[in-house]
Amino acid sequence: MSTISRNIHLALIGVFLGASGFCHAEPPTWFRWLDREFIKRIELNGYRRLGYHTYTVQGDQEAFNSLNLYGQGDRRFTDVGQTHLRGHNVLGFINFEAQILDSRFNDPQGQKFSIDFIRKGFAVNLGDIQGSLLNTNRFMTFSKTLKGGQVGFSSGHFQAKVLRSESKGSARTVVIPGNNSSGPYYLQSSQIIEGSEQVRIDDQQMQIQRDYTINYELGSITFINRIVSPTSSLVISYEALGFNSDPGLIQGGAVAYDFGRFGKIGLSAIQQRARGSVGLSQRTERFQGFGAPSTPYILQFEPLQNRPILIRVDGVLQTEGIDYIFDPNNASIFYFRRFVPPTSTVEVTYTPKPRETLDGGRDAFGIDYRIPLGSKGKNGELTFSQASGRLRSENNPLSGTARGVDLRYKAGIYEFTGSLRDVPEGYVSVESRGFNRNERAGDWGITATPTPYLSYGLSGSNSSVKNRSTAANGAFVFTNSRFTTTRGFATYQPDSGKSSWSLEETRTRSNFAGRSTELDSTSLSSGRKWKSFDLRFGLERQQGRGPVGDGSQISRIGINTARLNASYSPSQRFNLQGTGSISAIDTNGAKSSGRDYSLATTYRPSDKLSLIGSYALSDSGSLATLGQFQTGYGYGYDGNGFSSGSTNNGFLGATDYRNLQFNVQYTPSDRFTVDARVRRTTSSGSVSSNSQTTAYGLGASWDAGRGNQVALSLDRSATQFIDSPLSSSATTLDFFLNGAPPGHLSYRLGASLLLSGGNSQFKQDSASYEASLAYRLGKRHNLSMAFLSGRTNGYYPQNDFEASFTYQYQIYRNLAFNASYRLRKVLNLDPLLTTGAYRSSGFDFEFAFNFGGL
Repeated sequence: MSTISRNIHLALIGVFLGASGFCHAEPPTWFRWLDREFIKRIELNGYRRLGYHTYTVQGDQEAFNSLNLYGQGDRRFTDVGQTHLRGHNVLGFINFEAQILDSRFNDPQGQKFSIDFIRKGFAVNLGDIQGSLLNTNRFMTFSKTLKGGQVGFSSGHFQAKVLRSESKGSARTVVIPGNNSSGPYYLQSSQIIEGSEQVRIDDQQMQIQRDYTINYELGSITFINRIVSPTSSLVISYEALGFNSDPGLIQGGAVAYDFGRFGKIGLSAIQQRARGSVGLSQRTERFQGFGAPSTPYILQFEPLQNRPILIRVDGVLQTEGIDYIFDPNNASIFYFRRFVPPTSTVEVTYTPKPRETLDGGRDAFGIDYRIPLGSKGKNGELTFSQASGRLRSENNPLSGTARGVDLRYKAGIYEFTGSLRDVPEGYVSVESRGFNRNERAGDWGITATPTPYLSYGLSGSNSSVKNRSTAANGAFVFTNSRFTTTRGFATYQPDSGKSSWSLEETRTRSNFAGRSTELDSTSLSSGRKWKSFDLRFGLERQQGRGPVGDGSQISRIGINTARLNASYSPSQRFNLQGTGSISAIDTNGAKSSGRDYSLATTYRPSDKLSLIGSYALSDSGSLATLGQFQTGYGYGYDGNGFSSGSTNNGFLGATDYRNLQFNVQYTPSDRFTVDARVRRTTSSGSVSSNSQTTAYGLGASWDAGRGNQVALSLDRSATQFIDSPLSSSATTLDFFLNGAPPGHLSYRLGASLLLSGGNSQFKQDSASYEASLAYRLGKRHNLSMAFLSGRTNGYYPQNDFEASFTYQYQIYRNLAFNASYRLRKVLNLDPLLTTGAYRSSGFDFEFAFNFGGL
């Protein structure tokens, strides 16, 4: 238990006992129960600052608002900070969690509250929850991030569940063609709800961290040790958070009863309703400067293009096309055309683009029946599912009934799976992520496992898929397509998993709008583990015929790929990892190659010296721009009766990325550390800065003793834009001296210098100096003063001066009161510059709470 928690407990006990006249008595039984079951089961972490501010401002009010009071200079009262409240098994059965963040500049997914408990067969979830029904019917599976409540009940063979909630995000399934690189692949949505994604390459399920990494804010996926062939399709189902969109109301329920050997029956009903239009509102996001102009700034939502986008740097309004540019392939990314130091504040105000996907009210009702095979279902099960769904829409009303049967049967070393389903084009269900689609299909598969080390099998599918699109008049248009696949495989893992072999053959055939595709793929992979060495390799050959580019030309394509992964760790001081993939592409005699290499090493020859180096190259090859060679794996997913899709099936441009970096750190003593770093990055192609940046730096820190510390760093970066004569370079020098020697005084001195180069018109030179001094008046009283002075020359020249005087009183261990007087003056040196300059003075009064683990 923390000190503050213990003090509160003692204080409460003392107040009670003092009022009762029993100062030396034990706490009463009811208080010990309350302390054990309630107080000790709640955790509170974080901090808050509640402030009142009064200022006089002359000049650019917007610049003052951006650079002061945490970007909220227009507010008289402020509440900033982050607080996390958690209760575990409170009163024996209640769990809750709350995250309270700042209102303007934090992750929009961070604000959340949930409470749940399980009691006598009931399970209740309220607040921000992961909503689901019993999901016994394959056509009505539902799993979505919600804001509301759900209640489940279970007793013996009976189960029931109901929910009513707003949807926090829109469920989407998109299809993106591979471009012969590891990525990144962009999902056409930003702010992906964390953990909601399901990723497939063709028909293979991918796992996060093992197969890919994801940037949830940007909405991009990068694969690990794998390039995605241009003959492959990425199918990704996810939820995207909406800012200016109608969340919709979802409500439904399900019941199920298990009759034992006579089977299990389930009933499900669910509906989704729009709740009226939502007005457009603006959003403001802040960044510190990212340095070199090759570094992207990523907005949390895609901006609405017909609304103004305002970008300020240190309060100065920037001009699109001159000071910054947006990426032509991803509207959530922009780049500055000059070096922006980390000491600068970048503020972006924009209107997020609505992500409305609900095209009308949806209703679905289903029944399912599962029959166990063998004693207690040990041989498998047979399941019948049926569901009726309807879309309530004036323009595109739809309705239909989906039916299906699924079989899983196991006998000895063999296991058989089979499925038949008929999901007509008019069937719709409530929007949910997943890989259901409108189709008539049959799947089958048989697997044999004669020994724990050997398995082999054969599977196939035949699907008639309904592809939905929207015509110019808003009406739905359905196009038929056919997709068939046959797959055979064998795996062998002797030596208790130390080595492995895998062989796979896949044949796919498809037809879409009269255009047919054929593709045959053969792959062989193997791996071996030794004590300190791990080696894995793979070979793949693909031969096919089908449309490429815009689909007007039928071409023959061949791709041969080799992959190698290796790691060597003879000791804890040395580690070497390498990956490599190379692809040879042949399209009608035109040849190209794609490469993806990486090498990383860590070496610590002693406790005082460490060296880290890495090199990465990813070049998709020129023929990766052929376009999607549609094998059929992606048919019918991007827009169907189960989830919404995208109007744009990804970006097909080639990519070329190279990065070399090296870091050295030397610590000759416990009080002195020096480090050196060098990096060279080249990026070109689709969704890229199309530039080359070379950067290097040197830093040192020294503990001078008696509470005094010195730090110095020198960095330089140079950026050359590809296919452009423009170049930019920057040299920065930072020096800091701070200390808290014995006595009442503590101090901090700092200086920063920026020198720009290159041949662009955006060169800036700047110098800034800061100093602060604090004096401890008493045990709970502190007095401090701080000064900051800076000057910028060249592009957007300014002078900046700030002074502050603060008195702090510690009311209690974790509670302080601060009173400050601040003076700031920003002066434009360019007479043509009309934004960014102001003069302000005023007072701040703040209560600061630091919960720290109560």
